[in-house]
Amino acid sequence: ADGSLAWDRVPWHDRPALEAMVQFKKGKGLCGHVPSSGSFNVCPVSVDEETSDPDGHTVAADSPFTWARHRNWDFCVQPPPKMP
Repeated sequence: ADGSLAWDRVPWHDRPALEAMVQFKKGKGLCGHVPSSGSFNVCPVSVDEETSDPDGHTVAADSPFTWARHRNWDFCVQPPPKMP
């Protein structure tokens, strides 16, 4: 009841998104490495319950668009560093 996050109570499939949001709150970007993502960059996403792509076409079960229907995180690529 001290206000700290009980990580042992967070399901493994939700940890990457929650870890990314905690890092963002600490001033880091939304896309990055988190403890549970290994060497991959991840970012939180909103669950998409639609069965169509952005153009309104029905998507197949193996389409990349179905990924966001079942996960609250996705892989991401950080922007390139700014040139001086």
